[in-house]
Amino acid sequence: MKTALNILLLLWMLMSVGVQYNDPDGLLWVVIYGYALVLIGMALRGRYKPVLLKLGVIGYILGGIVIMPDTFADMMDTNEVARECIGLFIAGGCLMIVLLQKVMQKDESMSLDEVIKPVEE
Repeated sequence: MKTALNILLLLWMLMSVGVQYNDPDGLLWVVIYGYALVLIGMALRGRYKPVLLKLGVIGYILGGIVIMPDTFADMMDTNEVARECIGLFIAGGCLMIVLLQKVMQKDESMSLDEVIKPVEE
């Protein structure tokens, strides 16, 4: 189940990277979504990096809040900032799912307290 979910998340982020080809600031968004893509790919191979996942979740959520527009009207037509905001929240949500997978593992190497505490490294 976890593998199937991670494949779906990976495909979602791959699609997010792929649709940036005609965006004026596409390279920036390829890097932004590529960060989540790489971490999800690592999770598929069983290589979870909790610190990088935490930083990604925090960065995506804060980024979405910072650029959040006053209105989401006409999001599909002309409101690119609204689409970018939603994209950041989606990427943050994807990394949150991967981070929760690590917490829920039977492996005792990481507890919920370690996920919640601030990044100190």
